[in-house]
Amino acid sequence: MKIGDYIRQLRLSLKLRQEDIYKSTNIDQSKLSRIEKYDQAASFDEICRICNALTITPNELWESVKNEYIVKEGDVSRQVSDSTREEGRETGTGTEKSHT
Repeated sequence: MKIGDYIRQLRLSLKLRQEDIYKSTNIDQSKLSRIEKYDQAASFDEICRICNALTITPNELWESVKNEYIVKEGDVSRQVSDSTREEGRETGTGTEKSHT
């Protein structure tokens, strides 16, 4: 689960409106909405204020969402390999051998 999803889900489970979060964080409703929808990143300070309004710690938030953001070692090498292959196709400098 991503951070924005978790924030929204927790806010709704606490029966809080975005306006309620605004009152305790001074983060306006439109920005909170963008954070919940991943349209805008939140600063660490904003995350801390949102967590405080939701009565959780930033660590509790991270523990709930970290699997979405942690890349395993094998995934990194696969991503690098995939992106290198795609770059080669785009520029015509791929490593494919010509059979002439």
